[in-house]
Amino acid sequence: MKEKITYSSDLKCFFDLCNRANSNNSVAQFDLAKLYLHINRENANKKAFLLLKKLANQSYNATQTNAQYMLARCYEKGYGITKSYKQSAKWYRQAYINANNDIYKAFENEIDDIIDKALNEPESEKITPEVIECVTENAENGDSASQEYLANLYWRGNENIKANDEKFVYWAEKAARQGDYLSAFHLGRYYETKRQYKNAANWYKTAAELNIMRRNKITARNSSGNYII
Repeated sequence: MKEKITYSSDLKCFFDLCNRANSNNSVAQFDLAKLYLHINRENANKKAFLLLKKLANQSYNATQTNAQYMLARCYEKGYGITKSYKQSAKWYRQAYINANNDIYKAFENEIDDIIDKALNEPESEKITPEVIECVTENAENGDSASQEYLANLYWRGNENIKANDEKFVYWAEKAARQGDYLSAFHLGRYYETKRQYKNAANWYKTAAELNIMRRNKITARNSSGNYII
């Protein structure tokens, strides 16, 4: 008489997860990758990396942004792949961008209306020395929106303010440390152009984290299925 083989509930869940992942279920593949990373063994990390790379590169789906973020982390920490800050920066940047796509897909019609309205409005007023002085005062008093605005002025420059990398970084960091996702993204892009990939990866990571949290908050649904804005 053959002995009946029984499996623990955890093992049954693992088999079920593997079966769903093998059926090209992207959510299951992402969950399986996270499980492999949690095991944190060399072979498991390699399996996690391959799953995340597949999810990050395929056509858009609900798990792609999170997979891109986790893939960036693999490159940053050397999980399942040789450590590369350049690749880490690339995928944190892509996760940030993809989070914007998630928001757009949730509110496509509303965003299109906002864009159309903005395009039909007259150009903003000229940036005068008085405006710069006012913005600088607000930035020095800790207003993150003014800090982000001032950082952009120093990044691009105009007839009333010279482009200044040092001041751009100073004000962008001030804003980013207060949770301004755009400033964090601009810092990542700045350091990437300078080929300072570790700094770029760190700031793109911050930008991606902030933007993913923003996405989660904006696209959250209440019990009635309506978006909470």
